[in-house]
Amino acid sequence: MDPVIPSLVVVVVPLIALLHDQLRKLANRIHILDGRSTQLNMHALTNVYHVLNSGQSVFILMTPEALNRSHQLRIFAQTIGFRVSFILDEAHTIPSWGLEFRKELLRVATTIRSVPNCQLILASASISLSDVDFIKRCYGASMDETISNLYIRGNVTYSVIEVSTLPGGKKSVAKFLSSFPHVIEFITEKFPNGSVILFSEHKKRVNELAAGLNEAGMPAVRFHSDLPSNLKTLYLNAWSAGEVRVIVATSAISLGVDNAHCIGTVHFGNPASVYNFIQETGRVGRRGQPSECIVVTDKSATYNQMCAQIEKRQREAENDLAVSQILAGNSELLAWGAICGRHVCIPLLLLRFVDPEVAAEPCGQCTVCLAPGDHLHLAGIAFVIKQLVQRTRHIRDQRKSCILTLAKFLSAASCDFAKRNHLDAYPERSIYRNYDIKLILQMITLLIANGTLKAHIDIDPQSFEARDVNFI
Repeated sequence: MDPVIPSLVVVVVPLIALLHDQLRKLANRIHILDGRSTQLNMHALTNVYHVLNSGQSVFILMTPEALNRSHQLRIFAQTIGFRVSFILDEAHTIPSWGLEFRKELLRVATTIRSVPNCQLILASASISLSDVDFIKRCYGASMDETISNLYIRGNVTYSVIEVSTLPGGKKSVAKFLSSFPHVIEFITEKFPNGSVILFSEHKKRVNELAAGLNEAGMPAVRFHSDLPSNLKTLYLNAWSAGEVRVIVATSAISLGVDNAHCIGTVHFGNPASVYNFIQETGRVGRRGQPSECIVVTDKSATYNQMCAQIEKRQREAENDLAVSQILAGNSELLAWGAICGRHVCIPLLLLRFVDPEVAAEPCGQCTVCLAPGDHLHLAGIAFVIKQLVQRTRHIRDQRKSCILTLAKFLSAASCDFAKRNHLDAYPERSIYRNYDIKLILQMITLLIANGTLKAHIDIDPQSFEARDVNFI
């Protein structure tokens, strides 16, 4: 057997709660340090060197922010003479979070570039091939290894439920959530036992729902990024220990939470992205027990509000529309298209977003498999969209890569983008004229999931600003 080569392994963890959990689980098994500590000074690094010199590897866990400001660690990694590896945990967050609100995830590239011959490893359960390509270009480094093992648990069922069929017969998700006794009736009926996560993308709604459930007789705790650390720990521990069955949360709970008793998630409205949905539903059935992931939707209110918000943000930005806004809007629309489209098995579609070539069969038990919609013919619209993106590649207006704009343009609906850029006469507008915008969005969703249509993000390697995005 070949001898084990001692290495300095820097693990970059995007969430503090996840970092704490990993430190707790690994503390007595390997040489591990909390790299966020101010004690990571030259004295501590000298001790690290002695451990490496004795033939043992050392793991340092850090947030992206801590790594980017640790000048001493950077110099140490450059000069120690041992192999240095960087593991980017939950690496699927790098493109989305890095471009939208957390630039430090991208700036980690500066440190990695500065360490010669280092090993770079991506670890994620849901990183897509396009994400890997983006990270390669952003970090300016080849991937030594990508660890990704996405699979859909056979013990988990995926269901999409129309809110009007739930207790109270409400017409919108928002109205249903304001009727706490009806929410309790629904949760109790679907999940009489076990732990459950109720997801909402809005922190205010999380607070209101948790408070309302408690007042109406169902003990519940809450979890989102604005809560103080001590409360997040308190509430999460209470839910994980089974002291409280229900936790109401945003996607902040979606990474690294492992509750053996969790048998259900309920999304009230659409998740912020397909990848959020993969992570959030990955909390259930982790011990093989029968579990269910439910998305509660309404016929039009949630969809209309989503589109209105996307277009409002674009109007407010005027000519200063950032690529990150386009990407965030597209993520919402793709999540809606994937979950509400009813054209492809839900778990199979989730797998294809990660790997379009995945060899998997329909689950046979999700809402789509039990009541499928019409088959969509994609070859024609794929050709039309590729022609359109070629024609508009030169346009500086970032709306050219907004899939809502593309759908409106093709349907010949009122489209400011066409007027602003003098595109009314383009022949592509006549082929899908009067098609329903929702249907075109669902077709675009399937094209992206199948890898036929790909978003290419051009990023400045120094400032890490996204300069442009185009479909290819």
